[in-house]
Amino acid sequence: MRLSLHLFLFRATLFTALLVPSLNCVRGDDVPAACGCDGCGDPQPGDVELPPEVVEVDDDDSAATDDDDAAPEVDLTALLPVCSGGVFAALAPAALEAPADGSGDYDLEPADLLATVWASFADLMDGYPAAAVTDAALVDYELCRGDGDERGLALWRPVDRSTGSARVVFRSLGASPFVVGAPHAVSAPETLEAAAAVFEETSARVLIVGATHRCASDTASPCAGSTVACGDGEEAPAAISDMAGADGTVFHVAHAFWADEHPDDWIVTIDTLDDDGMAVSDGTRATVPAASTESPANAVRAFAERLAAVDEDITTCNPGLALPVEDRACGEQNQQGRLINQPEASLSCVDPPDAGAGRYVHLAAAPELLGPDTVLVDVFARTR
Repeated sequence: MRLSLHLFLFRATLFTALLVPSLNCVRGDDVPAACGCDGCGDPQPGDVELPPEVVEVDDDDSAATDDDDAAPEVDLTALLPVCSGGVFAALAPAALEAPADGSGDYDLEPADLLATVWASFADLMDGYPAAAVTDAALVDYELCRGDGDERGLALWRPVDRSTGSARVVFRSLGASPFVVGAPHAVSAPETLEAAAAVFEETSARVLIVGATHRCASDTASPCAGSTVACGDGEEAPAAISDMAGADGTVFHVAHAFWADEHPDDWIVTIDTLDDDGMAVSDGTRATVPAASTESPANAVRAFAERLAAVDEDITTCNPGLALPVEDRACGEQNQQGRLINQPEASLSCVDPPDAGAGRYVHLAAAPELLGPDTVLVDVFARTR
């Protein structure tokens, strides 16, 4: 997955026009910003000594099992400003200030926003927190970190909370290999509670939260897909405010970035099911191959094996799994699933794949199986 050429060119232009004049030389503020010194901008690795709180030291081994020679884990968030109010508090429904059902208050998210938020993600991962904060600020996004019990977490959120743009939380220390998305966090708040619980209790790497009601806009998404969720219950095209059915959003771009940044992580969408029990799929109706040397690890197969032990009505859209097959909530129209299942696709509207790629899971559950005490916490914890 790559940024399209026009987004790359935009970023280059933006950096030239706006970032270069504001760079500081770390070896002296009296040196002109365009000084050409070898210390301009963010410190390069080795330029500064990291404070102790940046490095997570492994010092709990016995003499027989000591592995302290392994490279210490670096907290990439340690030099970010602290989030006012905390990270998890920023995900509360009232804090999202989301555009409401039928309000018309959600607009298309512009290309410069998507490109520059992507750049902010990349800068933090590359170890340049000041550039990451600057990038975010250029498009009225805030990047901050957790403190205390939330140490090691980074949060991206719009300065104007009411825009409906996604919130993204990244875990820098001790992360498990999951990216968890809640596209309908506002219209189905139990999915947000479940996703947040899974993220916190299983130390998932990334949490991506849709922050607008899926029916806030009546403008149809350019991507193929329909839903009965809005209006009078009749089938209609998904709206641009439906994070699962749209492509030009921070929510979608965040999935693309983190899937690319951590190619071994599994990407899981948590959604609601207008039925009993739970439905799990890989975003297709294709048969999932049996475990073999050619297919050693498959996300939906692993989740199906754990879910088979749950005493609920749990089905799958994929033959070949340890669950009964039933055609419900297959996730085929989910743009994030389509993107993960086709790694070489562009970020724009993605056509449905022929089969899953082994990394994506669409989990839809009845409201009573979600919420903060969701059964999914234990399922995630035992899956990898």
